[in-house]
Amino acid sequence: MYKEEEVEGKKTRKYLVGSENVLVFLREKMLPLVYDALPAVHATHWVAQYTINFLRSLATQTEREAQLRVELLARCVKLLGRTESFSAILLSIQSKSEEYDAFTLLRDSAQEHLSFLLDTIDEGLRAVLSCRFPHRRQRLALIERGIKAKLQRSLLFMNELDYNWAPNVKFHAEWKEAFLSRIFHRIHEDIAARFVYCTMGFIDQALYEKVKNFNTGKTQGTEVIRARLVEHEKTVEKLTFQQIGMTIKGSASIVVGLQLCLGARFILNQCTAAFDEVWGFPMHEDAEGPSDETVSKAVNVISKQAKQKANPTQTNSTRVKSTFFLTQEEEDE
Repeated sequence: MYKEEEVEGKKTRKYLVGSENVLVFLREKMLPLVYDALPAVHATHWVAQYTINFLRSLATQTEREAQLRVELLARCVKLLGRTESFSAILLSIQSKSEEYDAFTLLRDSAQEHLSFLLDTIDEGLRAVLSCRFPHRRQRLALIERGIKAKLQRSLLFMNELDYNWAPNVKFHAEWKEAFLSRIFHRIHEDIAARFVYCTMGFIDQALYEKVKNFNTGKTQGTEVIRARLVEHEKTVEKLTFQQIGMTIKGSASIVVGLQLCLGARFILNQCTAAFDEVWGFPMHEDAEGPSDETVSKAVNVISKQAKQKANPTQTNSTRVKSTFFLTQEEEDE
């Protein structure tokens, strides 16, 4: 479809691309003319019906009169069909116009509603990731219920949109498919990845445990914290995350292995991008890790806990509180 425009005294044709542009052109240029002609069309329709009834009531005397009546009836029927076709086309245009209006309202409200919910979730997760590494899982626990509630609302809305709306216009069906695909990709790729990364934001106590390191060449081995052993396994032996997870926690999981490597990097002050190539993965942490004094304190606490477990007769009054994050302070017993 095209519309004529006059540019510098010359009429040019501008082809309309897209059903919405065609609808706008119909509303602005054609529908006003149609509505102006509508009373005349209705009057013509009524006159044609009246004429048909009148001609049918006439009695013909001659063959010529009969032939003339048939010709007049044919013309009236043809005119009546044209008026009905005009009314049907106008009704179809009005119906399509209302359908497009409803689609526009649905599209705008759906985009606004889901964008608000997912943007809120994104802001919360980004705020968690802006915290220092050991604080992230603890911070995530404060907003996790709200995140799950918003995700549930988003998925319910998408389910209603998918199963309760079956558009019969190709443009609407294509938008629906593209919109749902884009939202699902955002949830399962972007938001899910950030959420999982936030859950890794803690220091596993196993990284502070002292273990024998036989990689130094000494038969007896030297005692080091397990974080050093993880560093050697990842940067020197090039073990996979699954192998590291199985070695330390008995779980051949990529997530477990990655979390242990993240914790080891933080403990060893290797959080910055300068160590990304050595470890083989980015950490996105610019802040410095704990001081040597803090690490020593954490190691002592873990050692005391191990001794207490080995001596069950020890009273609760002398039991040392466990530390989960590096920011927790322990009093010297």
